[in-house]
Amino acid sequence: MEDAASLAVVLQRGTTAGDVPERLRLYEKIRMGRANRVQEYSRLAGRDLGEKKLDSKQAKQNNLSSLFDPGC
Repeated sequence: MEDAASLAVVLQRGTTAGDVPERLRLYEKIRMGRANRVQEYSRLAGRDLGEKKLDSKQAKQNNLSSLFDPGC
């Protein structure tokens, strides 16, 4: 769902064929950063109880923030 929303933003109506490669690079940059953060949160959440625990409230806030700030 997020991928579709992200593509809809970077490939808005009126995007020319010449702009598509640059827009797809932007999409990849935005999505890669977010995917890496989600992967890290998932990894932390799956750790053994003896290890440092994930602050789920902070993870949720970071996750939501990255939806609105692709530079996060």
